[in-house]
Amino acid sequence: ELAEQGRDPLVGALRLGAIYTVAPYLLPRLIPALHARAPRMPLYLQENYTHRLAELLRNGELDAIVVAEPFTEPGIVTRALYDEPFTLAVPCEHRLAGETPLGLQALEHEKLLLLGAGNCFRDEVVQACAPGANAQSELGSTVPEGSSLETIRHMVASGAGISVVPASAASSWQRQGDALLCLRPFGEPAPRRRIVVAWRVTFPRPQAIDAVRAAILAALPEGVVAAD
Repeated sequence: ELAEQGRDPLVGALRLGAIYTVAPYLLPRLIPALHARAPRMPLYLQENYTHRLAELLRNGELDAIVVAEPFTEPGIVTRALYDEPFTLAVPCEHRLAGETPLGLQALEHEKLLLLGAGNCFRDEVVQACAPGANAQSELGSTVPEGSSLETIRHMVASGAGISVVPASAASSWQRQGDALLCLRPFGEPAPRRRIVVAWRVTFPRPQAIDAVRAAILAALPEGVVAAD
């Protein structure tokens, strides 16, 4: 098997990690697209926080990871994948459910539901939406937190507050047709994040990374735009 892998870098498993707010919306599209390109390269997958994925990548326990910028690590190469705008999620009876396009000032004095500490998307939302939404200086002590985007989704639908979510998650929820949840785009310039793939400079199968990147770009999650 090792000899065959040495001849063909697309033969043999690839260990891929992805952050929690990307994996559920990217992987269902990536797997069939990658299988069509590299049917003999199965993926061993892990979801985790950015800092933990970076550690596993440095230690050689993962071959590549999909994370959000900014991401810089010694000895690690990154390539851009896509840009993902943020979307506002509100209960359908909320005053903002009928407004579009929305500015960030619309979040002022609203109870903004966030992911828990340690999740990079929480930090991205706080940075993008400050100083609106329920006194950002008090976030963490006064604002309810969710353990995942799916938990946030149900909290919003129940009327517990509003939230800012990635467009890929919003598109997935729209397809499922939740009658209690309304999703509204922000007006330009909308807050957004860039998603990248990262791997060690010394990784001996760069063609495998190229195949993963090509598969992602061929089957982008809904609501995102390929990076320039």
